[in-house]
Amino acid sequence: MQCSHFLVIIHRPTSNKLYRQFWLDSEGGPLIFIGLLYAFVTIATLSIIASGEAHPDISGTPDEILRDDKENCVSCIILSDYTKSTQHTLETMLIYGEAELSGRAD
Repeated sequence: MQCSHFLVIIHRPTSNKLYRQFWLDSEGGPLIFIGLLYAFVTIATLSIIASGEAHPDISGTPDEILRDDKENCVSCIILSDYTKSTQHTLETMLIYGEAELSGRAD
């Protein structure tokens, strides 16, 4: 698996700042930002599966973890009411879409 083409839409310094702010007040952050984090984790899990390395999360098989991360990402997208796009909505949906396309064995 190659690096996600959509990861170039993420501004690293801004993302790092938002990530640190999120952990200072995780309950006050937007739900779609959590979806964005799940989208990143999904891409990372796909990379781990493709490499054949052991997944650091031992709560399940890599495929189970991937399924759960995808479901959590979609839940965040839906619950954040993606039809009323806010900051991070487009990025989350694009990276999730990349994960879905990258995970296909066509």
